[in-house]
Amino acid sequence: MVDEGITWSTFRNWLRSKEGLREEYSLAKSDGIEWSMGDVETIAMQTVSRARDKQADISEVKAVSELIKHRQWKAQKLFPKVYGDKTQMEVSGGDKAIQISWETEDK
Repeated sequence: MVDEGITWSTFRNWLRSKEGLREEYSLAKSDGIEWSMGDVETIAMQTVSRARDKQADISEVKAVSELIKHRQWKAQKLFPKVYGDKTQMEVSGGDKAIQISWETEDK
């Protein structure tokens, strides 16, 4: 963006003030993440195949592994609803108290 003469601060202001820009930006970000994650399985399978055929050494396998981990980490941070690993449970019961107990068997 800086190459285009637009600072991050200016762009953030546009996101707040221009109707529909935030939604378009969010969609573009999600599309970019999907594109980035789209070929992860292909890259992994190609590397496995090359390793089986002894065309890839351990350093190449490790590099591909790190690339995939990086893409997954980035997707988790930028698009946690789809790629996040956090499981959250929400319980609602109005004003009623919720009681949780464990029973153990004493022998």
